[in-house]
Amino acid sequence: MVAQKKKKVLILITHSLGEIDIILPLFVGVKAKHNVKIELIFAVKKIYRQFKSSNFYRFCASELDMKVTYCRLPNKFDLGFRKLMFHPIGNKLLKVYFILLEIIKFPLLIPKLVTADVYMHEYSNQLKSTRFLYYANKFLSKNIFVYHHGHCIDMDKVVTKKKVYSDRSVALVFNKHSSRYFNELGYTNQYIIGYPKFYEEWKKIVSAFSGTEFEGEKYVMIFSRHVHEYYMDEDKYKWLLLTACRVIREKLNDIKIIIKPHPREDTTLINRILSEACISNATITHENSILCSRDALFVITFWGGVILDALALNIPAVEFYVEANRFRDAEPEGSVYKKLGIHTADNEQDLGNFIDSVLNGRYIKPIIVEELNSIKDISFLYL
Repeated sequence: MVAQKKKKVLILITHSLGEIDIILPLFVGVKAKHNVKIELIFAVKKIYRQFKSSNFYRFCASELDMKVTYCRLPNKFDLGFRKLMFHPIGNKLLKVYFILLEIIKFPLLIPKLVTADVYMHEYSNQLKSTRFLYYANKFLSKNIFVYHHGHCIDMDKVVTKKKVYSDRSVALVFNKHSSRYFNELGYTNQYIIGYPKFYEEWKKIVSAFSGTEFEGEKYVMIFSRHVHEYYMDEDKYKWLLLTACRVIREKLNDIKIIIKPHPREDTTLINRILSEACISNATITHENSILCSRDALFVITFWGGVILDALALNIPAVEFYVEANRFRDAEPEGSVYKKLGIHTADNEQDLGNFIDSVLNGRYIKPIIVEELNSIKDISFLYL
């Protein structure tokens, strides 16, 4: 049998730390079957520092023998750049600086662009950072794959415009139920890979890791989300957090409550709500979400793809959410998680019933979990 040629994959991390939660499980699955060498290039210093500060991410990168580097590129998600973007003079200076960055950085990236077989970046395409890939693609004809910057289910989300260069890349889509969404973004060339966090190889990696900040403790997990024009009103946020804590206390007395904020969420509001309500034995964590779910008695989410972490590990989970006033502007059909049969609650009684089902052994895993476990295709590098 002829040995498989090693594929060199160059991945630009340009949007958020959530990209890592796609890339790591995806390539744990890929490397179980194919011979690949991966290099991550972080374009934003804050995201790079977050990666380096995580024992879990470093553990996974070591298991994958993955090269990790930082190269500052023009990007709106860089904190220093964002401050200048909204200042009239600062914005003009920033444009000049971005041009200089391109002139300086592009020659340094040329060897990597030439030797890599495949390029990858997240699908929303932070063009100021990723344009290098498309410059190179024009002359070197390398495949470019795009992926979602976080695990979520995109079915009914409103699309306002197509993405630049969507016709020159292949979208790695989790499931056929997200195909329409990516098609409307312009990604007509798609490859369905399944949800990487449901890959068995990934679950083994997660199980093997030890050293979380709450290891050995008994706790309930709450995943919150930040106040947002479309997804979360502040009054509803306060009600959700207070109600969740109150019902947990009624059912489980003083069990530890761990709250993980959304990556873009300021913890000030959480701390104020907990303090004003005198809620004890509740703490905030920034631990990786799948590790938070792994050892939890059950998980409560305030809407979002993070619920998939728990479901992938067979941990009982419920979406506890009251729609924001403008939620339907972005999600016209409502929660896709509810639509797919994942447990949901929008009132105190239903939340209490869910918790009772867990405590009494009557919790039933959503049917959709079996489907998500069964889909996996990681041969996209060999198209």
